[in-house]
Amino acid sequence: TSFIAHAGGPPLNFYLLQCRLSKEQFLGTAVAFLAATNLVKLVPYGLLGLLSVENLTVALLMIPVAWLGVRLGLVIQKRLNGELFFRIILTLLVLLGIRLIVDGAG
Repeated sequence: TSFIAHAGGPPLNFYLLQCRLSKEQFLGTAVAFLAATNLVKLVPYGLLGLLSVENLTVALLMIPVAWLGVRLGLVIQKRLNGELFFRIILTLLVLLGIRLIVDGAG
């Protein structure tokens, strides 16, 4: 799902929710898994000719935005208790599932 549709997050979240991890373990596992997945994808992207100077330039320019997103995520994560954190994730996954069903039916 990650290489074809860039959609590896939801299946990973469903799996990790069943593991009953703390929110820190949940986030750390997700970050490590998705980072490793993205590193592995560099090889096929390169072989397909999808890595260009333009793409890499845009990626480099987006680093400050990514850094701000990480910082914001840390602030939000620290302010949410574990129960609310996991309820939000499950609610968003249910909404995503509904959206996929509606899009598939339309």
